[in-house]
Amino acid sequence: MDLDSLLAACPSRFLLHASRAPWRYVEDDSDVTQMHVVRGTSVRSRLLTLVLVTTCGLLGCRSTGDVSREPPEASDWICPQDVPQQMHLKTTVIRRPRSADMATSESFSTAHNALARRVLVSVEPAPELAGVRVLSSNLTMIVFGGTLQSWIDGSNPTTHTEPRAIEIDRSTYHVKPFLTEGSLGPQSRSIDFVVSPGGVPIDSLQISLGSLWNADHSPVQPEAAGLTVVPLRYLTTYSRVEADVTLEIVGLPAGPQRSGWKCPVEQRATLVDIDSVRPPLWDIGMPDPPGGTRKRWLALNSNASGPFRAIFSSPTVAANFLAWLRKIRVTRIGQFDLGVFRPMRPSVAADDILLSNDRDIMASYTKLAIEDLERLQVGSLDEP
Repeated sequence: MDLDSLLAACPSRFLLHASRAPWRYVEDDSDVTQMHVVRGTSVRSRLLTLVLVTTCGLLGCRSTGDVSREPPEASDWICPQDVPQQMHLKTTVIRRPRSADMATSESFSTAHNALARRVLVSVEPAPELAGVRVLSSNLTMIVFGGTLQSWIDGSNPTTHTEPRAIEIDRSTYHVKPFLTEGSLGPQSRSIDFVVSPGGVPIDSLQISLGSLWNADHSPVQPEAAGLTVVPLRYLTTYSRVEADVTLEIVGLPAGPQRSGWKCPVEQRATLVDIDSVRPPLWDIGMPDPPGGTRKRWLALNSNASGPFRAIFSSPTVAANFLAWLRKIRVTRIGQFDLGVFRPMRPSVAADDILLSNDRDIMASYTKLAIEDLERLQVGSLDEP
């Protein structure tokens, strides 16, 4: 046997040991592990070669082929009805802070809505599946309501010794194999994601106020109110981010029966709930009809800006502004007229936040009547 053939048959642990010197072990993401050996030209390299070959010869060489390769007939295997019920799949989502090794692209790295989540996927087969040999397994996560910006495999790398194929795009994470042992048993894997919920960002304006009250607690006049606006960017839609998690296993039961099965196990998990994505902004709305929920929203309008939603940085600022309006009883402040608009909403989930764009505001904007000041109410952004 020549040197190259012997090296190709040697156990990978010898190659890994030799990689400390001029040897290099390279594991790619193909179905079969490939080993590339780079030989040095020094005396030390030749000595290491001799030691490696001698050790391999004494302890026995073996093939590094994939022991979990599916047989050709596996494509025709079906899923017994009871197997999915015996395969307990659990997905646990944990909030975690963003870290430097979870960097996203620059456009999202400063976005306030990019959230980090640790997803722990665990599988626990029932005793009835004891002895089943795992021929292959793959895990797929398809994300709805947001996009994946980056990921880190949080599992212990020492538990994954075989080559793995990992694919990820803005909505899908796929890894094969997921299960790492030959026999089916309880296992888990954690992945850290950066998720960006929401829709398309739009640019708007946020109200900034000076002092609205004099020293004697009387309201300042509208021309002295010091109302200004500052640029604000937010998203058109805020919604829950969910993921469909599917684990597909090709298994071969123990015993004389050689017919295996191919079964998917599915679960839906919530990566980001609605309270996590609601922006820390507040507005002023008006119930319609009176006594109902807020359905019309306060807006400011000027010749320079056009109408835009009145958005505030805190509920205190919004409540102070509303109290001042009711006291001073005006519907024009400096260059701005006060009005209300009714959003034109498509059908969305009940707990989604869908903010109106400029076109919606302009189409339904009407001037605010003095008698409507008492009907206005402060609330979280777009919350009825």
